[in-house]
Amino acid sequence: MYLDPIRLRILKLVDQRGSNLKQVSLALGKNAAYAHQYIYRGTPKVLPEDVREALAEFLGVEGAELRHAEVPARKPRSDTEPEVPDGPRRRHGKPLAEGFSAVSEIDVRASAGPGAINDGLEELKGTWLFPDPVSLPALAAEPLVGTASVIDGDTIEIHGQRIRFHGIDAPESRQECTRPDGATWRCGQQAALALSDRIGRSIVRCDPRDRDRYGRIVAICFKGTEDLNRWMVATGWAVAYRKYSLDYVADEDRAHLAKVGIWSGSFDMPWDWRARGTKH
Repeated sequence: MYLDPIRLRILKLVDQRGSNLKQVSLALGKNAAYAHQYIYRGTPKVLPEDVREALAEFLGVEGAELRHAEVPARKPRSDTEPEVPDGPRRRHGKPLAEGFSAVSEIDVRASAGPGAINDGLEELKGTWLFPDPVSLPALAAEPLVGTASVIDGDTIEIHGQRIRFHGIDAPESRQECTRPDGATWRCGQQAALALSDRIGRSIVRCDPRDRDRYGRIVAICFKGTEDLNRWMVATGWAVAYRKYSLDYVADEDRAHLAKVGIWSGSFDMPWDWRARGTKH
């Protein structure tokens, strides 16, 4: 699926509003996956007029801004020159209008979030035209504060926003580890339960550091003054994610020596477990 300028515009507006595609779907009176299907799978290819107007009202823009333009075929310059089919095309040999950029079609997997857009923009070759800037809005510097729902050992949700813990990687929910006696156990599930027990009903504050390619905020999260990212690594329920940060390496070393949590036996590093295709 290729993201056209209208879909890119919608993603940008949703992000500026601090919303997500599930909330958009529900606001439109549709099932929770409707907006995701439209953006990333092209279903429907074009929004019905009533849905488009409702979406525009939700995003605070004019409905015309979200209308897909029909591009007519270019008239051949000679009898031997073939017609150019309808659809987006380059501005051959002509300068672009002020305020517009030419960028390539962006191939985004159906499961990917808005972060994949910026990945695609690394290789610009000129096909789609839409106003600058094309990058996603800058990450809000304000902390996210509220009651947290634990998704897994390194991901929580606050006010409908998924938050990935910075600098750590916990076993996946379906991942198993091995005890010294050879028995397997659901270490991923236990890591999530340990985090949930630690948080309890406390208010959590997350300080954003980045946004990953799935659109999740990457943050350091706190229960009071306690760094929950650090607590997960120090108690052996997660490892330091050295690929992205060295902040928690010393905590991992101490947990390893103490043989706590997943270090009590043997296990695959979460990124290796995912790379084998075990997680889909």
